Amino acid sequence: MNKNQCAYTFSKLYDDVYVKDAYIYSIKSKNDIVIHKPVAQFMSVKKAIEDVETKKEMYELEFMSNRRMKKIQVGKKDLASRANLLSLAEYGVDVNDLNVKEVMKHLRNEIDNLKVSFIHRNVGFEEDEDKKVYFKHYKAIGYKEKSKYSGNLAVEPKGSEENWMRLIKDEVVEDTKLALALILGFSAATVGFVGEELSIESLLVHIFAESTHGKTTAAQLAVSPFGSPKLREQGLILDWNSTQNAIFGLLSGNRGLPMVLDESSMLNKKDFTNLIYILASGSDKKRMNKKLEVRPTKTWETTIISTGESSILSQSNKNTGLKVRLFEFGNIKWTKDSKQAEKIKSIVTNNYGFTGIRFVKKLLDLGKDEVIRRIMKWKSKIEEDLKENSFKGRIAMKLAIIVATGQIVNEALNIKLNLKKIKAFIIDNENKSIEDIDLPSTAYDHFKQSLVVNKSKLNKDFGDTLGVVGSSTYELWGKLEKNKHENYVVIITTKFDEIMKKGGFENTRYILQAWKDRNLLSHEKGKLYRRRIVDPKVRGAVPCYVIKLQNGDGKKQEDKKKKAKKDDKKDAVVENDESKVTKQNTSETVEEDLLED
Repeated sequence: MNKNQCAYTFSKLYDDVYVKDAYIYSIKSKNDIVIHKPVAQFMSVKKAIEDVETKKEMYELEFMSNRRMKKIQVGKKDLASRANLLSLAEYGVDVNDLNVKEVMKHLRNEIDNLKVSFIHRNVGFEEDEDKKVYFKHYKAIGYKEKSKYSGNLAVEPKGSEENWMRLIKDEVVEDTKLALALILGFSAATVGFVGEELSIESLLVHIFAESTHGKTTAAQLAVSPFGSPKLREQGLILDWNSTQNAIFGLLSGNRGLPMVLDESSMLNKKDFTNLIYILASGSDKKRMNKKLEVRPTKTWETTIISTGESSILSQSNKNTGLKVRLFEFGNIKWTKDSKQAEKIKSIVTNNYGFTGIRFVKKLLDLGKDEVIRRIMKWKSKIEEDLKENSFKGRIAMKLAIIVATGQIVNEALNIKLNLKKIKAFIIDNENKSIEDIDLPSTAYDHFKQSLVVNKSKLNKDFGDTLGVVGSSTYELWGKLEKNKHENYVVIITTKFDEIMKKGGFENTRYILQAWKDRNLLSHEKGKLYRRRIVDPKVRGAVPCYVIKLQNGDGKKQEDKKKKAKKDDKKDAVVENDESKVTKQNTSETVEEDLLED
């Protein structure tokens, strides 16, 4: 470092300090004599940085320590107070009680003459102070300042956009399943762009199949427009085996970049219910810090793709909301063969991060109103082909986002993905699972089968007691009764909740309301229950659910009973494990078994 490099020619706030020959000097006058005195080793503020999200200002401080140059990043408060500045001595900064005043003046002079550069740590869409929407990637797109990404994800483009586009045209455009995988990745930006206006949650998709079906390859293809699809290299693909805090931490602040959770089978978890709710809702649980203060909640709004060898819905409670929050594509072969899979992996892991930017620019050009208009138009078309179910509108909305995204991808990349085939594919996939979404019917079957294996715990109003009242093992759940030729089960409310929760049906109120709507529930006005005397030996009525056992009149039921006895009907096969009831039980034979003396 020479003298010319250290000298400053700009105007300064404080003229009594300057840098020369690797030292900071102070200027003092005594008896008309000007004294230049070195007070500290060289230090300089090289960069002024502002975080566009928090608005906090930071500085890159370069200084001499033990005959070598060092750099650290400090906050503005570290240079603005005597105590904080003195604390930097532990890093090697030459500051102490004797020179802290002059050092502070020198650093203030340097700060005043620096041009501020901007950084962002989150990714996806954001609004600036003027409510203008911009997108944060490896750099900010549409932001008034030049801002660079300073987070943990590998999103800076790598390789060649031409190589990536050649792969898409050769292997993806004509392949419906791979085209869908590609669109799922781009849909993250659509969700981040208009998700709030449409009041939708993050799009959560689980792809499951045996090994060699290309599910991980499809996931890597999906994220490659926006960043690295490499595993364990700060890419957009995480292991399911990562800690929940790590997963939520990397998702936090993401409003438009796809993320993959690979191989759910690695997670030794029997119940995914809570995770599905959190991932889809886009918000982690509220937590307290050591000072018992509520920490800022981690939030996201994007598309999350999960892979595994089995369904995660099958490993979750049968809650109504899960079916709407998670789309599953099961046992689909995503790639033709291992040669195609290897080709895709090789190209996308070495060429990525380009076309996501092109897609985002197209979204910004179209604007929110036009994107929403397209989504709603596709929603109407999809509703025409979806089977009727309680969640048709919500499911159609999410599927519409996928198809609308494909339409915009075609325009942004100048390609021709076959939207007609993709739309038919995803609708067919959903229609096949519609019967699983009818939870009230599934719950009704579970309830009746539970009664069959526990019928000794029910009394009869119209016959002998089924249980042995008064025995040491006797447990009373309720009773069977007839009302105008209809057969009902009267069951204590708490026992009902236990039965349903054992079957994985947590939202019992939803189930009961649905049964009420289907005329399967007898109830007091404005209630879901009636008060009944269940045990004649116990005085007083208790709240009970009164649930119809069949549709039809009592005479038909008796005729069916007689015919079933004559034909040696097959009763439900009950083993010690109460959950093992054979599927030979129809709704009629279950009822017959309950009513049989």
